Amino acid sequence: MFPTAGIASTKNFLKHVSRHNTLTQARRNISRHYDLSNELFALYLGDTMTYSSAVFKSDDEDLTTAQMRKISLLIDKV
Repeated sequence: MFPTAGIASTKNFLKHVSRHNTLTQARRNISRHYDLSNELFALYLGDTMTYSSAVFKSDDEDLTTAQMRKISLLIDKV
């Protein structure tokens, strides 16, 4: 390992811990990371907007069908 890697890592760590995360900055960070549109989430969560894994019966099954199967299985278990 090159000694410069350790120096760069230390420099980045010190830069990170020296930043003051004010309440205003924290709100801005939260907004940038979490205030995203439903259209974006729908692209990979499907119509049910479900985060957990779907239950697929075949390789060619669509996400919505597999998500509805999972939801039905959960309801049956309750």
